[in-house]
Amino acid sequence: MTEVTGPPPWRGVLAVEGLKVHAVGWGGADGQPPIGREQRRRLLLLHGLGGTSIHWELAGGRLAERLRAHVTAIDLAGFGRTRARGEQASVFANARLVAALLERYGRAELVGNSMGGAVATIVAGEHPELVTGLVLVTPVLPQPPWPEPPLPLMPHNWPAAIPGAGPLLVRAYAETTPDARVVDDRLRRSFFDLQRVDPEIRARMIELMRERRAFAEGPVAYAAAARSMFWYLTDPQGSARDIARIRCPTLMIHGQYDRLVPLRLAEAALRRRPDWSLRVVPGCGHMPQLELPGAFVAACAAAG
Repeated sequence: MTEVTGPPPWRGVLAVEGLKVHAVGWGGADGQPPIGREQRRRLLLLHGLGGTSIHWELAGGRLAERLRAHVTAIDLAGFGRTRARGEQASVFANARLVAALLERYGRAELVGNSMGGAVATIVAGEHPELVTGLVLVTPVLPQPPWPEPPLPLMPHNWPAAIPGAGPLLVRAYAETTPDARVVDDRLRRSFFDLQRVDPEIRARMIELMRERRAFAEGPVAYAAAARSMFWYLTDPQGSARDIARIRCPTLMIHGQYDRLVPLRLAEAALRRRPDWSLRVVPGCGHMPQLELPGAFVAACAAAG
């Protein structure tokens, strides 16, 4: 079977929750969005904090081909080209956005990377009728229960989560850092081996950074998302509750050398939910779908 690795054949805007949600897709009819209520497997891909649908473009076509599925990746509210005010970018608001999208276009499997994994977890916990399966890719997860020691989790994002100061710190970083450096900083934290960075993907991420300079709400949205994510993870009634009530088949995929979300958090989640599956991608960091897309898709396919 020939794997599809080119650009998305469909790009468009989905009107959901009063927002213009930018989306890309694979596996639909020529020129048509790969969404709707056709009787075909459907995947919805959700990026992480500060991410964009570009992060799925090396894996989306492969997933559509390998799984014979309709695959759609969206820019969550406040990220990529989906414009949104501050609190519309929180993990809770984005979970409502994803649920509304599924209600409109039909049930799907959710594939969430990092913060996108938290969004997917909320939706699957609160709306089990909308989610047919979960693939949590290096997801942000709650700390292991006492007496296990806490683990560092995305330490570079803690300043953004500081109430009041967070947006100012994010804005100061953005205004004093060239676009290419912002992108390279993100890739450096997320990849185990920078030699694997796709130059075209990197160039398009830089181009999008330049475009987002005109989005005045960007720093506030990023800070709101970071603050809500850390609140959700540290709330005893937050993510642990949603993990407990998920009923759909769930696969976790984790990079062996993830420096942002330690593998031990996934292992702790597996002890909570022994019915889940965990596949570790060797020699990989926080974004296996970008760093080793072939291995990522193989892990998805092996789980069925």
